[in-house]
Amino acid sequence: MVFPLGDDNSDRASFPIVNVALIVVNGLVFVLLQGMGNNIGFTYAFLHSA
Repeated sequence: MVFPLGDDNSDRASFPIVNVALIVVNGLVFVLLQGMGNNIGFTYAFLHSA
């Protein structure tokens, strides 16, 4: 498999609003599920799932 080294997006006319919105929503959901830093069990849950 070959990965591209670069991309020419000079023809883009608009800001990627949907991509930025998805990143922000995912970040907010993570912070809320984490309990604003108080739910360490959620943060480290992936360690015990294996």
